[in-house]
Amino acid sequence: MNTAANKLTHYAQAGVYVASATQLYATSLSAASINFDCWSVDINATQTAPALLRQIGQALHFPQWYGENWDALADCLTDLSWSEADGFIVILRGCDALHTAQPGLWKTLTDILGEVSDFWRENQIAFWVLVDGAADTLPAFSPDR
Repeated sequence: MNTAANKLTHYAQAGVYVASATQLYATSLSAASINFDCWSVDINATQTAPALLRQIGQALHFPQWYGENWDALADCLTDLSWSEADGFIVILRGCDALHTAQPGLWKTLTDILGEVSDFWRENQIAFWVLVDGAADTLPAFSPDR
């Protein structure tokens, strides 16, 4: 098992982290080998909550009942019962534009994603969120720790 895959299996360390392009690539390649679902969402052109929530819902193939609001996002991310994966990874790309233009929206998103990761950690399942950019608001992902 490579270093990235080994790190990802440790649910207690899962959370929301900033990662380099190389780390994002290695993570996406490692996901299948450890039976993790891995979704990639490009939010570069997203500047409003409705657009952001719609983009995430589409990329993660949320059910039709998804209401495209913050509560529905949390509900869908904490009920992944349809998946047979051993863990989950969400890769957010193009984050700097949203972080810079809409810091309040960015904070709401990362707070919810952190709460979702906490929920899964309590259930001993890894739920990772790795983002490119926005390094000043998140800890760095390090496969070596």
